[in-house]
Amino acid sequence: GLLITFGIYTARTALTKTPSASQEKPLVTPGPESTSSATITIQTPAPESLVDTDQITIEGKTIPGATVTLVTDSDQQLVVANDTGNFTTDLELAGGINHIVVSAFTPDGQRTETTLTIVYSTAPL
Repeated sequence: GLLITFGIYTARTALTKTPSASQEKPLVTPGPESTSSATITIQTPAPESLVDTDQITIEGKTIPGATVTLVTDSDQQLVVANDTGNFTTDLELAGGINHIVVSAFTPDGQRTETTLTIVYSTAPL
């Protein structure tokens, strides 16, 4: 469901922008009129954290209004950064190592991505 929603969002964004062939640029390249640079910073949890719960809260910062996707093998979340660029969401973890791919898509078409690794231990810590 989340991937379909993101696909619809991406298609709608692409259809509302109709650049000529000479203006078309790859998604990862900012246009010449862009003064912002897409970045994403995960504030919590710390990378390679060891947790004993199957759900964590991820907090981060990116460009204001950016659409942020967070994907693991067991969960997917889609959030929009607020007007200061902050975002937060809860994710479910699978037992063991969880690689969380966090991607931010800015309103002007820039994309950035980072991967966060969290270990969920079902053994008492």
